[in-house]
Amino acid sequence: MPEDSLTDAPSVLPLVDAASYAGISIKALRGRIDRGTVRAVRRGGRVLVPVEELHRADLVRVGTRRQRVLDSSFADSPGQGEDQGTNAALLQLLREQRDDLVRQAEELGRLRTLTERSESTERELAAERASRERVEFELHELRATLAQHQAATGSARERRWWFSRR
Repeated sequence: MPEDSLTDAPSVLPLVDAASYAGISIKALRGRIDRGTVRAVRRGGRVLVPVEELHRADLVRVGTRRQRVLDSSFADSPGQGEDQGTNAALLQLLREQRDDLVRQAEELGRLRTLTERSESTERELAAERASRERVEFELHELRATLAQHQAATGSARERRWWFSRR
């Protein structure tokens, strides 16, 4: 089968195969079916998803390497066994997915570090704000006390006989 041909692919897939074909988890595909964004058919207790429905929901990109590899593996009939080309392509696809997972794990580690720094900075900022508010409160109290002392000193000077102005 040519790698780009879609004519030999089945028209409906069981839920597990449809999820693999779309490159998403079974739970994610079930959620889409439950929400009605992907239509499915129930036959004899099995959930079957039309391949064109996966394309309509934009879950499969036409012409992508993943789709071509999966198309070639789904085209094989169960009694024939898989040929070496399909095995090699699937192995390569698994390696690429593993590399993607490693990159995503590294990115997740960096994002967790940034989140921890952000939360730490937020706590430090809250402590600085509280400290600033205490200092401002003390400053206002000292200004009020100073104003009271200045007023008391001014009235005492005016009452003294030697300070009187004529």
